[in-house]
Amino acid sequence: MVERIFKFPKEGVLKRFGYQVGARGPMRRERQNILNRVFAYAGALEIEGVDWAEWGAGESPERLQKMSNTLYALKVNLEKKKDRGKNQAAITDYDRDLAFLKSTIYDGRFDFPGPIGSPFSSRFRSPGRAAYGRPPKSEY
Repeated sequence: MVERIFKFPKEGVLKRFGYQVGARGPMRRERQNILNRVFAYAGALEIEGVDWAEWGAGESPERLQKMSNTLYALKVNLEKKKDRGKNQAAITDYDRDLAFLKSTIYDGRFDFPGPIGSPFSSRFRSPGRAAYGRPPKSEY
């Protein structure tokens, strides 16, 4: 029997740049500045357990896609926890930061699909909108 063990890195790329959400994280503007720095960063990082090549070049669609996928996965994992109320501030921060990336970097510049349910997906469900971007029937 082959045993497969995946060890998560102690620190990820976003954390290395100072990104954190929730009560202990920086305010929205500082988080947005951090995300802009991560997107633009052209150097290489050595973080144990992290393959920097997966993050693509600075200002590339691969970089933005990795960033958005990472933020979305972290958000979804928090939403699945039983104590969701305790994590609501962090979940809200992730939502705001994903919307920031989409509106300031993605829109009009890139065209890759995002995870279903994320702002980068054509099937994103925003408040007051039905799935697949159609307005609810009451708005017809």
